Amino acid sequence: MVFGRRLFATLLRSMQFTLVGVACSACALFGGLSSRSVEQVVYYVTTRAVALEPDNKEYYGSLRGSLEVGAVSVRLPPDDNPNSFAKTFNYNWADSLFLSKNKIPKINLPKSEKLEWVAPLTKEGLFEKINQAMVHQTEKRLLVYIHGFKRSFGKNVESGARLAYETAYPGPTVVFSWPSTNSISGYTADRGNAEWSTPYLTRTLLALHQKFPYYKIDLVAHSMGNRVLVDALLEFQELQPLATIWPFSQVVLLAPDIDRSIFIENYAAKLAALNSKLTIYVSAEDFPLMASGSFNAYPRLGDARSGVPIAEGIETIDVSHAITMASGHAYYRKSHEVSHDLYLLLNKNLPASERETLKKAVNEQGEYWDLLAEPAIGAQ
Repeated sequence: MVFGRRLFATLLRSMQFTLVGVACSACALFGGLSSRSVEQVVYYVTTRAVALEPDNKEYYGSLRGSLEVGAVSVRLPPDDNPNSFAKTFNYNWADSLFLSKNKIPKINLPKSEKLEWVAPLTKEGLFEKINQAMVHQTEKRLLVYIHGFKRSFGKNVESGARLAYETAYPGPTVVFSWPSTNSISGYTADRGNAEWSTPYLTRTLLALHQKFPYYKIDLVAHSMGNRVLVDALLEFQELQPLATIWPFSQVVLLAPDIDRSIFIENYAAKLAALNSKLTIYVSAEDFPLMASGSFNAYPRLGDARSGVPIAEGIETIDVSHAITMASGHAYYRKSHEVSHDLYLLLNKNLPASERETLKKAVNEQGEYWDLLAEPAIGAQ
């Protein structure tokens, strides 16, 4: 176990330094990112406590707190992902109108590298804002994003905002932010905090469905956040066994840090029985999941090195041939090919068989889908 812990820390540090070097080299080569940024407003539901001085540059910290909700403005460098379909959801007019009308102060965050401001709200205020944002939308859709391990509040709302922007998601985004420690050494603490936060996500999903019963809610989780999502989904189903309307349309598990065998044997059939379209993204180039497998003694669901995991009723996407090692664990926000495929999935609601980004593949367990590198897209 000591060896496993050391390998876990070593691999993650190595990956971190490698990615920093790659990023710096790219900035030097291309002259850095544009000084202009795109503003993306998202809503949040968090189980984090408000941080105290001097660690409150992002308003919320890494300790457990009571459930809070609000809106937050995120700065996204426009050159990070030049896909032509990237687009912000146009609901800023509703934000400004609501905040001024109800005299809710925006708390500016001048020390934050990613966030412009945060505006804590009541639950009723959050519901009103979501409703306002959807007034002119013919199809009522809502995206809920759950982040993974080692993510500060600023990092995880930025990840949710980037996902919505790069997929041009046609509805508001709610980021569920559980108290990750934002530290490599905090893996065990993060695992406990993720488990502790699961009932809060269940309550959040129940509240959203009860308030907006005819909305289609898409759920996307990354890394350790998949543990929170999977357990919350099954809890939701137990609490709503006779629900006439199942609200969750797309359920996407990105690089899931879940025990592979436990998922396949204990969870897959239950999830596949839900009236949702389930998709798992996996990779053989994911260092943190390799480290997690060593630390936990068993392979993770999102690690495809020992073969692509396949479960009946769930579509599996192997991104290994379309990403670089620099994309690592964060390929969903660093790879153009992955963001393109997510756009077709989340924005266009296309199944794998109709997405030009994918090619059918087979292993001894059954069928799955290979994500194509960009030059191969459209050449099939």
